[in-house]
Amino acid sequence: MSTARKTDVAGILKRLGIDSINAGAWSGTHGWTKDTAGAAITSVNPATGDTLAQVRAA
Repeated sequence: MSTARKTDVAGILKRLGIDSINAGAWSGTHGWTKDTAGAAITSVNPATGDTLAQVRAA
C-alpha cells in the first residue's frame, strides 16, 4: 500500500521567499542583482517534471 502524499511545493517555496524568477548573482556591496538580461536557468522537480522556479544568470 502506498503512503505517498502530495507536497505543496509552491507553498514551501513561497515561505522560503523564492519567487518564480529569482536573481542569480550577489554583490557584497550592492546585494542581489536587478539585471534581467541574463538567461533564465530553470529548476525542475525531478519527480514530476514541473518547473519549480527560475534563476537569472549573471
